[in-house]
Amino acid sequence: MEGPVLIVDDDANLLLSLRRQFVGKFNLATAQGGPEAIELVRTAQDRNASFAVVVCDMRMPEMDGLQTLAHIHEISPQTILLMLTGNSDQQTTINAINSGHIFRFYNKPCPIPILESGISEAITKFKMLQAEHEILEKTLAGSIKVLIDLVSSTNPVISSHARRIRDYARKLTSDGQFPRHWQLEIASSLALIGQLSLPVELVQKRHAGQSMSVDEQSTLASAPEIARNLITNIPRLGKVAESIYLQDRGFDGSGFPDGGPVGADIPRDARILKVLKDLSEAVEEIGAPNEKSFAILEGKKAQYDPDIFDKIRKCLEVPLAEGQNSSDDDRIDRPVDENSESSLPIKNKAARNISGISSFPTTETARKATLSRKRRRHRIIAVIMASIFLAATGSIAILYDKRSSPPLNEVSASELILQMQMAAKGDVAAASNVYGGKLLVKDGNVQVDGIPRSACIQVSWKLIKTGMLSINGLVAQRVTGTSISKQCDSTNANVLAWSPYQANEKAEEE
Repeated sequence: MEGPVLIVDDDANLLLSLRRQFVGKFNLATAQGGPEAIELVRTAQDRNASFAVVVCDMRMPEMDGLQTLAHIHEISPQTILLMLTGNSDQQTTINAINSGHIFRFYNKPCPIPILESGISEAITKFKMLQAEHEILEKTLAGSIKVLIDLVSSTNPVISSHARRIRDYARKLTSDGQFPRHWQLEIASSLALIGQLSLPVELVQKRHAGQSMSVDEQSTLASAPEIARNLITNIPRLGKVAESIYLQDRGFDGSGFPDGGPVGADIPRDARILKVLKDLSEAVEEIGAPNEKSFAILEGKKAQYDPDIFDKIRKCLEVPLAEGQNSSDDDRIDRPVDENSESSLPIKNKAARNISGISSFPTTETARKATLSRKRRRHRIIAVIMASIFLAATGSIAILYDKRSSPPLNEVSASELILQMQMAAKGDVAAASNVYGGKLLVKDGNVQVDGIPRSACIQVSWKLIKTGMLSINGLVAQRVTGTSISKQCDSTNANVLAWSPYQANEKAEEE
């Protein structure tokens, strides 16, 4: 079954009629009005399961079709939008066309075969865009891997910060603090690539905490601009380049570049990078993203978007005791000069390793340094060739981690089915279900959330035969293990809504 497809109209009877007309043809969901539709789209997007197509009526109370589709496009830009209207005046048509986001425009009443054909074409377009995005992500992953490996082989200190920033960004998106998108993944990985073009001595002084002249500070501040100019040459990375360029721009208008955007006008990814970059530097000094690290950031909190700062702190801050115990693990291992003393400060060791110069400039040391540089060049060439080969063969890892299927939950799914059946009869008034999530009952409709994937599949398999079932906001229409398994796509946060058939409804369904 194709889809998922969302139909939006304020006429409940029309929605019911379309649902029956398209049963077995599309994975259909309906929304009675703009606000409900926007909430469904936002929920689906948060689960990384966006709607393929949205069909929306123009004339609706509270929020018309153009407003609704504009909000939906902002939340889920890859979704294909269709519009229905019973008022085919010229201005309505012009407004729909000028919005730039409407794929097809149909007058009501629209014959079902024509609407069905339009939805099918929209689904085909959605699939083409999805395939294009997938190819883009894999291609970019190969290109970015070459650049990241180049950073790692050339400068271990910069690589340490870059990997830490990238790992922080991944945790933020995996924990749901920010929507997962490939632009932030790439921007966080390449945030510091501009520093590779700076003099080694300048980078050494920066990470050793030494004082710098005004000219040196200006040169260091220009690193994001250098990075932007490099990345701009890669197709489709315009937004990434802009976020990296503005990564040092403060929310209060401070920082590089002078005269740049202020506040919410700064791209969100740049505002995220600003916090993560400063946090990484604080962690370099403290050892972990604990209370002490964030205390350093608190001293210049005006430079950060307050909402973004709070989300990052909530997600990344570790208890002080845990941070102290894990300080060694949090630091990225760096190569240590053979002649260095382990008792020297970490920053000094890192600085000496950048330059590749020993504290004892003997002939033997010089020979080792020369040999080390040759090995490093060979290693860089090998890394680049290996990365290009992996990208060309398509065997590199894609940007987002694949999650394995969850194990079966120990709680019996039959208990949840019994609880939902009793709740539909009015025999249960509990505020929670057997899995600890909410249980809501309204007019015989039972909704439960917080359901593990294995239980969701088992429960849905049985309940779909006895009533109208919605899985994660989408109406379940086919009694197949594959379709149910696809809709129960959350590890432990699935939502089921079930309304048992009445006797006359069951007869009609059969």
